[in-house]
Amino acid sequence: MGELQSILRCKVKTMKTLAFFMLFLSLCNASYAADGDSPSSNLSSGAITDFIKSERIYLQGRHKVDLSREFLEKSSVPASRFGNLKNVLNLNGLSFSGENLNNVIFNMASMIDVNLSNAILHNSEFVSVDFTSADLANADFKKADLSNAHFENTNLEGAKFEGANLFRASFNKVKGLTKQQLQDLRKRTNSYINLEREPPKGEYD
Repeated sequence: MGELQSILRCKVKTMKTLAFFMLFLSLCNASYAADGDSPSSNLSSGAITDFIKSERIYLQGRHKVDLSREFLEKSSVPASRFGNLKNVLNLNGLSFSGENLNNVIFNMASMIDVNLSNAILHNSEFVSVDFTSADLANADFKKADLSNAHFENTNLEGAKFEGANLFRASFNKVKGLTKQQLQDLRKRTNSYINLEREPPKGEYD
């Protein structure tokens, strides 16, 4: 009888050890999923720029081009910034280098590792966009709405923010700025700029 009880106790300990080990693996996998690379977009930058051009012709400058309306169901990702409770447009890893993206709505999109170097982004909307590790060198955000946008490990060398709304935007470990330039941008995050302007008139306005 004593031998049987000893065997049973040994089996119980083994099962407990196995249970704790499985729980440990589960937590590790969850942490890896949270901290690992964000999934790349399954869209192509060419498809998006072609859509923008066709929409500009259709809208004739009456409204801005809203990317989510066309692409959200085709490529989305849970937004960690919103507790993964909301799916947002996934543009991760795409390149729009040198493109004219004036008057386009990108609001709440995930733009991790995106290349917007030398892009023209006048009057566009980037509310709550995640620009982590993006290349925004020499991008022109004139009068763009960047309220609550997130810049982390982002290349901002030569980027222009003339008249842009930076209210509550965050700048963490950004690259390409002098200490004074970074301080100036952070000061602007405390003030809301009302971007009242006429409706967009065309591609190059």
